[in-house]
Amino acid sequence: MGRYEFCKEGKISSCSKVKNPNDPRHLQRVQFMQRMFSEDFPNESTEQNQILSEELGLEESPVFDPELEKNIQKLRKQRTKINQIIKKAAPEWPLEGMNKVDLAILRISVYELLQKETPHRVVIDEAIEIAKEYGAENSAKFVNGVLAAVANEHRSAEQQEVTKQEVTEQQQDKKLPKVKKQQRKKSNGNRPNSKKTTKDLQ
Repeated sequence: MGRYEFCKEGKISSCSKVKNPNDPRHLQRVQFMQRMFSEDFPNESTEQNQILSEELGLEESPVFDPELEKNIQKLRKQRTKINQIIKKAAPEWPLEGMNKVDLAILRISVYELLQKETPHRVVIDEAIEIAKEYGAENSAKFVNGVLAAVANEHRSAEQQEVTKQEVTEQQQDKKLPKVKKQQRKKSNGNRPNSKKTTKDLQ
């Protein structure tokens, strides 16, 4: 399956260290997931959403966080693209039939992978921990598998882009001597003739 694979014997704990639940970055991801989870129930009242969140063990809505709000707005703009990436990585699982907590975790994780600011392994490990904490029995394994496929695809695309850039640079390097040669000929053509004829010497 490439660089990112399922853990041995399907045991998530064998490849993921337990995170500090009070880590600010972990808490922000949990809050991010909660907001995305709530958006899958737009017709529910705030009270109903709160009850549902309590049943799942989600925390109450935090105080206003500008950075979190910024990421939420950016994810909303990329939602269609993110959904397509998830569909491609898990074609046998239509989004409408997917566990909503799992879907929220996948969305924020794919969003974070697209930002290219955090190593793939860190994003996947964090997603696994959140899935273990708030998802169903098989959520962590499912999230790990989907994100592994996304990360491998993402990594492959990046490698292709690097290769394409290297080929372009090599082609430019091959053309460079010809350009210099042409410039030299042009320069020589404009240079005054230094040879003096016999007539000139007379």
